[in-house]
Amino acid sequence: MGACVNLTSGVDCPLVLGAGTNYKNLKSGDPIVIGAYSYVDPISPRQSAPTLNYELAIDEFNSHTLGGLPGGESGKLRPIVAVVCAGTDSPDLEASSKHLIETLHVPAVISSLYSQDLLRVFLEHAKTEDVFFLSPLGSDSTLEGAKDDDLLWQMLGSASDLAPILNPLAPKVEEHVRALYQIEPSAPIRVAMVEAKTPFLADLAEYAYESVTWNGKSAKANETAGNFLRIRIDSELVVPKPDLSEALEKLLAFQPDVVLTLASGEAVALMKNFEGNASGHTFYVFSPDLFGDKSLIEFTQDFAPGRSLGFNYAAATDTRIYDSYFSRMTSTYDVEFPLEGTENFYDTTYFLLYALASAHEAGELKGSRIAQGMRRLIGGAQSFDVGPKSVAPVLNYLGQDPLSSFSLQGTMGPPDFHLDNGARRMEPSIYCIDAAGVYVQNVATYDSESNEIIGSPPCVEGFPE
Repeated sequence: MGACVNLTSGVDCPLVLGAGTNYKNLKSGDPIVIGAYSYVDPISPRQSAPTLNYELAIDEFNSHTLGGLPGGESGKLRPIVAVVCAGTDSPDLEASSKHLIETLHVPAVISSLYSQDLLRVFLEHAKTEDVFFLSPLGSDSTLEGAKDDDLLWQMLGSASDLAPILNPLAPKVEEHVRALYQIEPSAPIRVAMVEAKTPFLADLAEYAYESVTWNGKSAKANETAGNFLRIRIDSELVVPKPDLSEALEKLLAFQPDVVLTLASGEAVALMKNFEGNASGHTFYVFSPDLFGDKSLIEFTQDFAPGRSLGFNYAAATDTRIYDSYFSRMTSTYDVEFPLEGTENFYDTTYFLLYALASAHEAGELKGSRIAQGMRRLIGGAQSFDVGPKSVAPVLNYLGQDPLSSFSLQGTMGPPDFHLDNGARRMEPSIYCIDAAGVYVQNVATYDSESNEIIGSPPCVEGFPE
């Protein structure tokens, strides 16, 4: 006889998704319980873009299987239920990981955690218990080097996927700044690189320092000549309310023409203070970590209209699947925070659900079997889309042949993963914020073969083609 346990655990894991109307899925007798990390507001724990994406995918899956996967006790169906734990704002990860893994014995976790936390929880708790971790976020050199026994995968690409776009972007920014501020060709521009101390952003900064040229010279040569300033700051992802006073003093003394902001949300406050005390003679390039940040919209509107752009993972060129998903998302949830650019959380959930379905056919759910199921979703001539209309066909296809595989097309495009480390391959692109304060993705794309940027951001008047 199994023992009854509480699915939730105080402030650490306060939310259950997929419970169904009147908790019918919890009363089914044999649900499959997985874990999920997200931003959890203490007052409204369900109200965040990651959580709502998880919920939409799980509800679609349970609904279109008419109650879950087969094989439950006494022939019952097994609905998918997710226990959501806090993954940001100084969470107690020791408590939440023990609750998920040791108390609930979840076979898999949607692991939306920053890389330091992700690696610690995975190595200290999940790996030895054979729990599969699928992260909706990007990879970095620390994650790619981890010995994970195929149990740790990432839905977004690594810094090495994104950084090459800076090579052709830098001369375009330089050309634009020279024209905008009437800087003579013989005069050097001044570039500051503000980098936050997280592995992903540090990877981007190392690439930018070693490979990107300004004034026709390396960053090192510009640094020696006094035209390049490297400023390292604490990230709010790691240090609550980091002290930025020294960084501000350095920026004000340097008076850069360009700020390459390889940082997270803390950098917006730094830039606001800088603009409030500087001459307004600076162009900004934003990191992927700032995409979707509401305070960045305010900054660009109030302080630097038309003087900024950013780079990020490219959205799918064929938007058919994304458009259908986003229509369902916005018609289901009426929220005040932006949902654009959060489709990676939806895709992650569907990949995990189908990997679970594949492993479920083999008997006891274990992380190693779920990892094998994950591999069934990223190859094969047959193709299916994420979303409700494909749930029944996918499960039927998986059930026909235990060795079959197919390509699961997500809102972000085809499933292209590095099979040696579980990181997804992705292309970079340029984003900007328009005059209405809306993030616009893929305003320019990157051609890796020619090392060129195709297109020009419409939010920046006069930017070079």
